[in-house]
Amino acid sequence: MNLQTKSDKLLQQMAPIASALITGIYITDFTLHDTNFIRSKNAKTPFIWLVYESGTHIYAMDDDKGIRNFLQMLDHFENYSRRDFSLYRYDGEKLFPVFPKITRILIESELANRITLKN
Repeated sequence: MNLQTKSDKLLQQMAPIASALITGIYITDFTLHDTNFIRSKNAKTPFIWLVYESGTHIYAMDDDKGIRNFLQMLDHFENYSRRDFSLYRYDGEKLFPVFPKITRILIESELANRITLKN
């Protein structure tokens, strides 16, 4: 019998990515912060995950303010940072790599739709 939770399975997918890209003590971004986020949401909440040598940033897709912060962070990484980074999206079921420019377009479109629906 498999007693693994959805959160455990997702974290097992994320762990090798984090281990390969994050250096030194910064791995606690994943082992502490990201793990707590995933477990608190029971791996049900879609998110964007940015991974680089000095840590991670994780943004829930249902958090408008957080997603706007992500767009600013993405702008910084694309235009001002010399750091390499990888970007992933979790849709509530699967984790998959995504391209920054396409992700930006999708998020901006989703935010615009949310504003339209609120009005």
